Amino acid sequence: MPNYTPVFSELPKVAELDAHHLQPEVVLDRRLVKKGGKAIPQALIKWSALPSSMTTWEDWYVLQARFPDALAGGPARAAGGEDVMDGQ
Repeated sequence: MPNYTPVFSELPKVAELDAHHLQPEVVLDRRLVKKGGKAIPQALIKWSALPSSMTTWEDWYVLQARFPDALAGGPARAAGGEDVMDGQ
């Protein structure tokens, strides 16, 4: 029986997951999620130093508290400035 185990000449690069150096780079999308009877705004974040495939949904108010300068636009504005959530 032949051995089909892949052999690589170089190991694949692993993303740096040290949270101390990560900053939100861009908000890609927004949504409202129901938690405990409340609608919580979330944002899909592209993190600095991570590939686009490693985006994450984060609670907006947690992000805003942790990264106030990077997220000054608020959850209710898209990149072009138009409203994306009613009632905000």
